[in-house]
Amino acid sequence: MKGILRKLIVRWRGECWRRRQVRGGVAVGRGFRSKGHPFALRSIELGKGVVLEEGVLVWVAPVSDVPQLTIGRNSYIGRWGYLAAGADLTIGENVLFGPNVHVTTVNHRMSRFDTPIREQGYEKAPVMIGDNVWLGANVVVMPGVQIEEGAVVGANAVVTKSIPAGEIWGGVPARYLKTRIQQEGGCDAGAD
Repeated sequence: MKGILRKLIVRWRGECWRRRQVRGGVAVGRGFRSKGHPFALRSIELGKGVVLEEGVLVWVAPVSDVPQLTIGRNSYIGRWGYLAAGADLTIGENVLFGPNVHVTTVNHRMSRFDTPIREQGYEKAPVMIGDNVWLGANVVVMPGVQIEEGAVVGANAVVTKSIPAGEIWGGVPARYLKTRIQQEGGCDAGAD
């Protein structure tokens, strides 16, 4: 009975939080879910104009020092996105995530062969995604990565290292492809 009651309370808190976000200029799609610490929604800060599409899952680690998940103004998290905040996860302003983008700040430890991986705990490292970044469909961002302002990551890439400002990366693991070139007036050279 306690388990059912707890699930109902968490669901009710989530729905109340969702309604407050919609009134605050944030669009939260159907099927938005949060997992982890029962009070995780307190550690999520969404800027005005943020859109969390249908099926987005946010996981906040159940630890005493609850991490902060921050998403800046006018950012868009595409359908079925997954944000795992076991450490600080910061997403800047005007960021675009394609569908099914996974960003995580935690990874399983696996150094010991005599202990099951699930019992070895986690390694944690913060993730920072700068302003005006675009992550294509199915991109995976691993712990400890910084993606600086104006960077673009192509679809299906796995980002294991930090990406400098204005660069385009792709592949598995993601690697440098080229730099975004700006013309006078701030338009990209490729936008004819």
